[in-house]
Amino acid sequence: MANPIRLHQAFHVDYKALVPALYTPSRLMLASLNQPFDPQRQFFDTRALWDTGATSTMITHEIAKKMNLPQIDTMPIIGVNSKEENAPVYTVDLLLPMGATITNIMVAAGNIGTDIDILIGMDIIQISDFNISNAGGKTKFSWCVPPHENPINLVEKANKVNERLSKKHR
Repeated sequence: MANPIRLHQAFHVDYKALVPALYTPSRLMLASLNQPFDPQRQFFDTRALWDTGATSTMITHEIAKKMNLPQIDTMPIIGVNSKEENAPVYTVDLLLPMGATITNIMVAAGNIGTDIDILIGMDIIQISDFNISNAGGKTKFSWCVPPHENPINLVEKANKVNERLSKKHR
């Protein structure tokens, strides 16, 4: 049997100004595991912070309790707001803006701050294309999984613009 085509899932967020951190709305669900993904299942609205300095995605203890998540393991975590030898680990489905979905991801629970429910780390960012632009005094954030085969190369783009500008001013 041929491999199924893996369609891209993506979203973008246009912030009204330059932002010091990337926050997005998200939804958490109990992991679908071996079942087909069903977007009609019970979900929990959450606020996510994208953190390139975090190696793993984390949720708060409060959201884990609220969702009544079954613990599958433990792991040590060290972070800005949390240090635990045996942090509980859960499996969840993560729904991002514009319908982008990541299923069956393992997350640890810890103290990640007071205004967020989920901290999205490099385990999610590294499986995707992740782009931040700050033109015109406004941050634009876009994300896509799986990554594209022809990623954006800002050096190539800059060189083309510089060449065009140089020709124009000769």
